[in-house]
Amino acid sequence: MSLSSTLINSQATSKGGSTGGGALGGSGSSGSLSGGGGTGAAVIEQCIELISAGGTPCEGVARQVVRRAIEVLEVEPNVPSVPVPVTVVGNIHGQFSDLMELFLITGTCPDTNFLFLGDYVNFGHQGVECLLLLLCYKIKYPSRITLLRGNHESCGLTQLYGFYSECIRKYGTANLWNSFCELFNCMSIAAVIEQKIFCSHAGLAQEAPCIDQIRVVNRFREVPPSGPMCELLWSDPEETVSGFAPSPRGAGYLYGTDIVTKFTKLNNIDHISRSHQICPNGYTVTMNNLVSTIWSAPNHCNCGNIAAILEVSDIVSIQGQASRQFSTFLAAPSAFTFPVLPSPDFAAPKALPDFFS
Repeated sequence: MSLSSTLINSQATSKGGSTGGGALGGSGSSGSLSGGGGTGAAVIEQCIELISAGGTPCEGVARQVVRRAIEVLEVEPNVPSVPVPVTVVGNIHGQFSDLMELFLITGTCPDTNFLFLGDYVNFGHQGVECLLLLLCYKIKYPSRITLLRGNHESCGLTQLYGFYSECIRKYGTANLWNSFCELFNCMSIAAVIEQKIFCSHAGLAQEAPCIDQIRVVNRFREVPPSGPMCELLWSDPEETVSGFAPSPRGAGYLYGTDIVTKFTKLNNIDHISRSHQICPNGYTVTMNNLVSTIWSAPNHCNCGNIAAILEVSDIVSIQGQASRQFSTFLAAPSAFTFPVLPSPDFAAPKALPDFFS
């Protein structure tokens, strides 16, 4: 079956039907991704080709991809070790055209190793495609790509900021969204590049000043409202504060330069890389060159911002701002320029934290 006919089949079945034809044609191919057989590898390759060409897999195949990805992610540690060279990517928020623009700059797996810092969904129109493509790469090249959890990889925020609506709009049911929520609970919550660069979605945790404490956190759950897991996904660096201070987001903390310095000395690391905050120029380096914030979604919600990635090729030379190789890029010409609205059928709480980034 050609890629074009597969695309037609996948679109025809995206509302819950089944054609039973072709590897991506419907739920009739259930089970083809279980284990490491040739059939599963072929389906993953077809999914990569389909999504890269602008298509969307049918629900049956998408759920198979998610199930297989869960098997891969759930056996990874809370804090995986990542070798160099590696390209570090910040928030992408469902901006699929911009993700493809990023791949034009960096190349794709297996030629390039990646560490994604989370927030794959919400706001953008194509969170399904962004996440499925990255999951396919993770299944096919598990040692070449690391996918961390962001604060937006949660049941609550995906209902508020567009991903739930996107799944309903594309598939007609919440089945795939439920599968994604199960997958979110399996994602690692931090990573360390060559034991010298600590990476998490947002930052540091007051209750886990040592990386070994993060290694034993129970991550297999929805993001809690407080505690180390919440803080790793929600907190922000702030040079004007000392110690930890309440965050205006309503979740996590603000942490000062003194906290960053203590953390780096205690854990014998040189640098902290994170995302979570939009950067007009794509990235910032703060706190005596100890913290870098990387944002990889250009023109996010029409903000006009540039996007960036961080390339680490030699751990010895990472010390000092001049040694870090940031690359910036603009929004792809075909990118959407307006955000998905929150789900109209979800009863939002009266007071909401600042979930924007």
